[in-house]
Amino acid sequence: MIKMDLIPKGWFELKNGYKAYITHSGYGHFPGEKGEAIIEEIEKVMPTYVLIEYHPEDDKNLNLDYNYFYSFAFKKPPEKRTDSMWAILAGYKVGAKLIAFDVPRKKFHENIYKSFLKYSKRFAIISTIATTMIYEFRNRLKTGENPINYNEAFKIREKEFLNFAPEPIKRAIKKEGVKNLFKEWMQFEGFSSLEEFISFLLQYGNNLGYFMLYPSSKAREKYIFKVVSKFAKKGKPAVVIGSRHIETWLKNNWIKLCDDK
Repeated sequence: MIKMDLIPKGWFELKNGYKAYITHSGYGHFPGEKGEAIIEEIEKVMPTYVLIEYHPEDDKNLNLDYNYFYSFAFKKPPEKRTDSMWAILAGYKVGAKLIAFDVPRKKFHENIYKSFLKYSKRFAIISTIATTMIYEFRNRLKTGENPINYNEAFKIREKEFLNFAPEPIKRAIKKEGVKNLFKEWMQFEGFSSLEEFISFLLQYGNNLGYFMLYPSSKAREKYIFKVVSKFAKKGKPAVVIGSRHIETWLKNNWIKLCDDK
């Protein structure tokens, strides 16, 4: 694995022959005030599109409502802004279109579910729920919410599951609830309480999140790179993404550094 500060950013030629400006915050998805550098980068690029890691509802609705997302990002204090929030503010400033290029929500949950289904249906249900809840808890910790409001976290994610998760997960949630299904996963992994799990997450949160997503990561990489390629062909995109994606694309020879566009 390449150290984050050594992963390049700048103009890249994609394997389809088109170019895109691809960058990362250098501080992970939660750079805080340091993420302001993303605005400076995108101002210099003056892109037609700004692509962010956000899960749209489906493949057809990748264009995001700037007014809503700008308001959401702007209201967050600088020290709590994610790299995507800084990218939204940057795109608004230069008048670029905002594009969500992560795997659509329904497909995202389906990919995770299918990756665990070969072990058992029940394991696939609780592991899919656990993957999403880990990210919910991790994000809350990263933005300073400790202790975590568990009831709110479960309520928010339950709504998402009921809208976008595969049918077996929806049925299980309606019967047992997200909280009980997540507790079953914790017991499977040897945790006796939510508090014990959160303590573990504080130490190993990033690695655990990537580990849970690993089985479905190949499908995700292919999807998001396909969207980047599509908009590189259409115009002048600036892509703000986690550094590990850039590392993967470099290793697969999907991109290579090139001169300014």
